[in-house]
Amino acid sequence: MRLQLPNGSAVLTRVAGPSAQHAEVRLSVRLPADDAAAQARLLGLLFQLQTLTATTPEVSS
Repeated sequence: MRLQLPNGSAVLTRVAGPSAQHAEVRLSVRLPADDAAAQARLLGLLFQLQTLTATTPEVSS
């Protein structure tokens, strides 16, 4: 899947292996010209990625 974002793009690929599957995420985000602002944006991205990939228990219905 490809998603065009206001300041970049994301490509998500589902990969199935012999015993498990995983998602590969390629993210391209425009950074501010100011170095401090760019570093802040990168830290924000890392924090959000950590939140998104946190292990959660599986829910059964």
